[in-house]
Amino acid sequence: MKMSALRGRMSPVAKMDPEWAITEIDAFLHVTAQVVPDTGPGVVYFGTVMRGPQTDATARAHVVEQILDRTLPGWRNGGPRTTRTTRGFATRLSAPRPRSRG
Repeated sequence: MKMSALRGRMSPVAKMDPEWAITEIDAFLHVTAQVVPDTGPGVVYFGTVMRGPQTDATARAHVVEQILDRTLPGWRNGGPRTTRTTRGFATRLSAPRPRSRG
């Protein structure tokens, strides 16, 4: 088949599997959840820490960003479809990243 014949049949953006996307978002939320660290007897820790390692959070954040970019255009910059929930996601997604030194 010629390429021109294929163009009409090929979608420029592949469909996203909603179950996969939900699983990825849930995994990100699990890794980035704030928990009280498990300390030994007689040790007191005031505050919380992220449940998972920094590297897992960063990797999962990248995947979730791609999902949100495709499903909620403008979620990063307060576009018309941004809601209170997506603003919270933006904050949470930026938190696990190492800060650049400028």
